[in-house]
Amino acid sequence: MKILVTGVGSTLGFGILQCLKKMSIKAKIFGTDYLDSAAGLYCVDHSYILPDIYKYNHLESEWLMAIKKLISKENIDFLFVGLDFEVPFFAKYKEELEAEFECKVIVSSSRVVEICNDKWLTYLFLVENGFAVPKSCLPADVQAFRDSVAFPWIIKPRVGSTSNDLFKVNSEEQLDFALSNCNNPVIQEEIGSMRDEFTCGVVSIGSEIISSIALRRTLKNGNTQMAIYEKNIEIDNYIRKIAMSLGGFGPINIQLRLTNEGPKVFEINPRFSGTTAVRAQFGLNEVELLMKHLSGEYDFPEPILKEGVVLRPPSEIFVSLSQFGSAKRL
Repeated sequence: MKILVTGVGSTLGFGILQCLKKMSIKAKIFGTDYLDSAAGLYCVDHSYILPDIYKYNHLESEWLMAIKKLISKENIDFLFVGLDFEVPFFAKYKEELEAEFECKVIVSSSRVVEICNDKWLTYLFLVENGFAVPKSCLPADVQAFRDSVAFPWIIKPRVGSTSNDLFKVNSEEQLDFALSNCNNPVIQEEIGSMRDEFTCGVVSIGSEIISSIALRRTLKNGNTQMAIYEKNIEIDNYIRKIAMSLGGFGPINIQLRLTNEGPKVFEINPRFSGTTAVRAQFGLNEVELLMKHLSGEYDFPEPILKEGVVLRPPSEIFVSLSQFGSAKRL
């Protein structure tokens, strides 16, 4: 089996690699990135550098041809997306790539990706499907929102990741500053507290749930620093219902807080999480479960999750001078 992971220099892509290396399935692993300094390029069997669509959108056609060339040349069976900004591109070309090659692209449809990537569309989707959410509005409706929702508020871009350009607003002065400095913002009431924040993962194919997990977490610079797993049936059932309503393909990552009124979702990401490798520490290798399911292996045992805490210290990787920069350019 041949598996391609993109964005192997990111926390997300590198986490997928870590899970693949723990699989019982034998596989040859290929990795791509846009920089020679991407650590994951030196942890795979073969590595490649792609045309940089993050910096240069006009390279989209060249990027697509490079992806096709790599899939064809190496006879890739499965492709995992390891970067946020690549998700919409692979969703856009998923059907084309799967029709042209015998390669399964692990990404949801463009419709699901659009709903998840745009926080306002996420809010509308959750409301329309009967899920509890933070009260939200767009800037055009801020006056009516002010009359019904007290500070503090959270203001963040409709499209974005981690805590980039996120503002906590406690006054009119802070509101004016946030709206002036946040690109295309959405406004939400603040709910619960950081002590009650969860990062949750569901892997599904349409309405079929393959796995789910909810981790209480603490954050540092927008990323999970400490994750705690204790079985919580209420949250588990809640996130499974959301995944079934979305009808995605593969992973989604749900961010929520547990409030006095129950779980409230404030963000959904249509991809694996930066905590994918952390989840494997608790006994849930989402990547392996999905691989086995897609490969037609249905008799594998149900994972037994271990309650506990995972701490995330920084780590390093050594690369010799002869290896550095050895990734092939497509």
